[in-house]
Amino acid sequence: MRRTGTAVLVGAATFVVSAGAALGAAPRARVGSAPRLPDSVRVGHQVASSARVDLTVSLTGRDPLGMQRLAEAVSTPGSPQYRHFLSVRQVADRFGATPAQIAAVTRALRSDGLTVSPVSANRMMLSVSGSSGAVQDAFATRLASVRTADGRRAYADRRAPTLPASIASDVDAVVGLNTVYRPQADQVAHGARPLSQSLSGRSVADVATGGPQPCAAAASASQNPNIGGYTADEIQAAYNFTGLYGAGDLGAGQSVAVYELEKIKHSDLATYQSCYGTHARVSYVNTGHPRFSDDEEAGLDVEQIIGLAPRVHVIVYQAPDNFNVGVRQFNKIVSQNRARTVSVSWGLCEAKITFAHSDLSIVRTEDRIFQEAALQGQSVLSASGDTGSAGCETELDSTRLAVQDPASQPFVTGVGGTTLYTEVNGQLGLWNPNVVGEPALQAVWNDGEIKTSRGQQPAATTGGLSTLWAMPRYQRKAAAGLGVVNANSSGKPCHASGDCREIPDVSADGDPETGYVVYVSAGSSHAWTSEGGTSAAAPLWAALTAEADALPACRGASLGFENPAVYSLAARAGNFADITAANPVTGSANNDAVGRNHGLYPVSAGYDMATGLGTPNAAAVAANLCALRAPVYTVSIKRPNHHFVLIHHPVRIRFKGADSGRAKLRFRASHLPRGLTMSASGLLHGRPRKAGRYHIRVTATDHATNRATISYRLIVLRHRRHRRHRHS
Repeated sequence: MRRTGTAVLVGAATFVVSAGAALGAAPRARVGSAPRLPDSVRVGHQVASSARVDLTVSLTGRDPLGMQRLAEAVSTPGSPQYRHFLSVRQVADRFGATPAQIAAVTRALRSDGLTVSPVSANRMMLSVSGSSGAVQDAFATRLASVRTADGRRAYADRRAPTLPASIASDVDAVVGLNTVYRPQADQVAHGARPLSQSLSGRSVADVATGGPQPCAAAASASQNPNIGGYTADEIQAAYNFTGLYGAGDLGAGQSVAVYELEKIKHSDLATYQSCYGTHARVSYVNTGHPRFSDDEEAGLDVEQIIGLAPRVHVIVYQAPDNFNVGVRQFNKIVSQNRARTVSVSWGLCEAKITFAHSDLSIVRTEDRIFQEAALQGQSVLSASGDTGSAGCETELDSTRLAVQDPASQPFVTGVGGTTLYTEVNGQLGLWNPNVVGEPALQAVWNDGEIKTSRGQQPAATTGGLSTLWAMPRYQRKAAAGLGVVNANSSGKPCHASGDCREIPDVSADGDPETGYVVYVSAGSSHAWTSEGGTSAAAPLWAALTAEADALPACRGASLGFENPAVYSLAARAGNFADITAANPVTGSANNDAVGRNHGLYPVSAGYDMATGLGTPNAAAVAANLCALRAPVYTVSIKRPNHHFVLIHHPVRIRFKGADSGRAKLRFRASHLPRGLTMSASGLLHGRPRKAGRYHIRVTATDHATNRATISYRLIVLRHRRHRRHRHS
């Protein structure tokens, strides 16, 4: 059996006897399944044997159940391992593939004429490339050219891939043998805008939050009834980022990785930062070349983070919009471990994944990547989707209940969407924080079906029951008063003995009618506009997470996977705004945008599968997440035997320490003789200038400020005749 993690559906390796087995050919075993293709595609001839094909081979790691359990333990308040995170190297040594596995798979693939890159740092993935002919021979499959309904050229394997049985058990998945299915951006441009159009002549002054303030161009766009939307300072006020800024927290020292499948225009970011007077560092990591020339999604994601956490370092990971490179990019973000927070605004509906890949190898591969993120203390925030409870409507033209991957993954925080508005004298409009007495109202985002360039499309926050994952412990064990387990809970979609995973976990403004003012490109146009979708809500939560990590109360350590802690906090008043109101325009009190799913899922007191636990009170959530931190590491220092040194002579005495969480220690010392210093690594060095007896205090501290202090006696001698005492 293959490793299953928390998956309910299980795939098993199937052994296949090759046609030449009777003549002594080695037996082969399946390492995946041939995808089913939608009726709308046209399958053509075999792909030219010289065409280049890029693949990702996911390797079978060690102790998958132990990895899952530890990922849960380091993320769960009250656990002895709570937030005792591992390094990438520690994860690789404990749970990655063995050197023998890596060597065997690499050797076999190279013998078939494929190029195999060195294994990833976590020892979980190999990047493989070669000609179509070599790939087809290596995996005993056939690649056919495909034309999709929108005219895009792709390819798909028409036979289940196999490998020699001697190495098949070392391979968990082969990703990239078809390029038909692509993740979608969870971003929605404004439509008819009944809210903003009611605000002709809206006058908005800057909001004194302590955070970035907009320039005239952004404010003008917000006031324009044909654009509307909120500037960053208004969102800061709406979700109480002001409390973080008042504490001096703008996210300094933190990094946020942004997962993108389109290229961002540097000039758009420069315009946005110039407008707000911010100077956030933005760097880029490419995993291939993105296809899109527009940056409506990427620009929205990055600008949202910068507008709310202006001193973070944003690392934009860019890749083409295909599932192979997308999975590889997730692994790169996690195995590089350069950012504590990861923001994802792209996804694929679960039904599309199961339709295409009955063996579920791809989602199991993702699950292991997100488990590693949890083990390393990385927070992954993912948009839940923008088509309501019919999560596959725009991908499979299906109005059935469905949710979206990766937001539905057990080790990911799924972020849904709400509406943020006001009502004065019966008139709906955008909330103005400068107007005294004007209420900030929140409701579920459900605009029903709206007219777009692609025809009528549902526009609502996606949520519901996963068909892939059983309900995680943090939901099963949530306080009964939250109502996580409710009348709509079920184990039927995921074939579980209990209930299925429910999403979203949390939410924030996502309605394009109450969207965010950003500067992005569409075609040849560069302009201030308003964008919405749950892909605006996910980076808002990413900004909040980064600022929480930066708080002194978090003592330099990260929040890590947030869900267990977030569900714990939701039972306390003051952390979340519970969303129970119907959408003010459509009157819908659920996320059934297509109107054919019996009103599922309705908003309710506590948790619901439209808005999750609700929207954040940023300052309270950040402070209380930090307050949950209790990783008590034991730090010890070993005393050197070296007590006697000579005046004016070189001294090099090494202090060594240990941390029970295997964290790196930093040393410092006080009461030193003149001429001696202590390095951060624990080396006492220099030339003492004055004889005497000194009682030095040496302290070793880890990243979470756990520490140990010892007193060390050092005697500085004047004469060489006392040298015999140096080792006493």
